[in-house]
Amino acid sequence: LVSKLLEGGYVVRACVRDEASPKADFLRAMPGFSIGQLSLHSCDINCRGAFDAAFSGCQGVLHAAADADLPLEMRADGYPDTSRFLIDSINKAETVSRVIYTSSVASLAGDSDLESFRTRPIICEERQSGLEHLNGYSLGKIRSENLFVEAAAASGRWDAFVVNPTDNLGPVLAAHHAEERAAWTPWQAIVARILAGREFPQTFQYRPLWVVDVRDTAAAHLRLLECDSMRAGSRFLAFSGESICVEDIGDRLVALFPELGLTPSRQPAAAGTADAGEAEAEAQAEAGEAAASGELWRRCRAERSSWMW
Repeated sequence: LVSKLLEGGYVVRACVRDEASPKADFLRAMPGFSIGQLSLHSCDINCRGAFDAAFSGCQGVLHAAADADLPLEMRADGYPDTSRFLIDSINKAETVSRVIYTSSVASLAGDSDLESFRTRPIICEERQSGLEHLNGYSLGKIRSENLFVEAAAASGRWDAFVVNPTDNLGPVLAAHHAEERAAWTPWQAIVARILAGREFPQTFQYRPLWVVDVRDTAAAHLRLLECDSMRAGSRFLAFSGESICVEDIGDRLVALFPELGLTPSRQPAAAGTADAGEAEAEAQAEAGEAAASGELWRRCRAERSSWMW
């Protein structure tokens, strides 16, 4: 996202947990940093007022962050809480006129009631998930979407738009981006496990990955930042039109890079047995116990070519 903005000629203020950390070295290595086009700012997303100084004087805010280590069950309330902090800082910055919030396809199709996918197979921006069948991540994203859209309308000064990417896949910009997380196993860590021949988790209820290139997701943010013909508060689903089962990623990588001599792992761990985060392992265990639901999802996956986007 930062790279795309720099390529577009923007002056960028990148907000990170600790701007002095070696984890920010990949940002300092970008060409814009040495000439002052890019600056780094330490901002704790869990603290009110942390973004006041960084947002002051900015015209646009792209909020693509969330506390990835927050336990799943705490995200329903934790994500909206941090969103309120961001909104307070946006309202204080009298120059901000547009906000792009990065949500997820999970707010459109996050149902754990798998029968709903058979009765409502069309996944689009207008699709609403049944709130009684959502985990903390999906519910937290929906609540945050609503907060930004409602706050924008109330402000009378800035507008807000929502990007709902599916499963981002693509190149990482630093080695630590593929590190394991305490609460869950992100896509880049799963791909790293597969490349290393390590055990990797099966997706929840055997769901195939709905792929979008992470660079296309970033480009979508940039286009929304610049577009002047949208209805305020709109959602935008970012999806490539392709899907892949997690157990097929290894073979796809071998086909893409035959010269590397890759020996990836191809068999996912049984539900609940992979060394994933605690919350994810619990979710996988629940999936393993729900044999009937698992069989339903396998049938859904076999029919996924008929799903509409």
